[in-house]
Amino acid sequence: MDLDRRTQQFWLWGGVLSIVAFFVGWVGFAQFLPPFSPGHSAAEAAETFGERRNAIRTGALIMIVGTMLWVPFAAVVAAQTRVRDGRRPVNEWVQIAAAATSTAVILVAMMFWVVACFRPERDPELTQMLVDAGFIFAIMPFIMFVVWNLGVTLAILTDTRESPAYPRWVAYFSVWCAVLYLPGGALAYFHDGPFAWNGLVAFFLPAIAFFIWILVMTVMTFDSIRRADLPALRTADVPALVEQTA
Repeated sequence: MDLDRRTQQFWLWGGVLSIVAFFVGWVGFAQFLPPFSPGHSAAEAAETFGERRNAIRTGALIMIVGTMLWVPFAAVVAAQTRVRDGRRPVNEWVQIAAAATSTAVILVAMMFWVVACFRPERDPELTQMLVDAGFIFAIMPFIMFVVWNLGVTLAILTDTRESPAYPRWVAYFSVWCAVLYLPGGALAYFHDGPFAWNGLVAFFLPAIAFFIWILVMTVMTFDSIRRADLPALRTADVPALVEQTA
């Protein structure tokens, strides 16, 4: 059990490390805070991704590593509510599938930026298309993260054990975060303003909500892992305690 607990804790750190990777890659290297404006011309896109190509490529590589860590993080969260009482773990499978899908799409976004930087001499309009594709793939696919959060929510609400893995407020918090992801879909219609991919509503609100959710789930999952062994330890000690008493 101790090895199992350590394994879960090891992979759970992936959530925090993904936040660090995105901060270093997105902000430190690529300098995408705020994101590159969708209102910029093809010439501006080509110039920016040409001049900063090494920084953007390095930032994308770091974010690729961070994105992949969502899958083991999701697996540990899902494992907390996996109860072997005859119930089929559909909600847990939904979480892992949604996390894997989200990871795949975001990885494609990072690679679009790498391709945009790879040949700075190409037609600026082609570079602009790759830049557009990267930001749209990175920010717009809100529904995968919504499904991920709903899988967590339903898993928590259907955990009927006397000592559930998570308190119920975590389920409601996950739903609220899922609602905050929804405006990400609006970027398909706007080139500027709060609903564009560099805007407050379409980008900053969903991104902040998601990374806060990652932090909250990390803290609560560490607590769940810690508490999971306590009943087993107490049960294992009962025969010895009875014998000592007798």
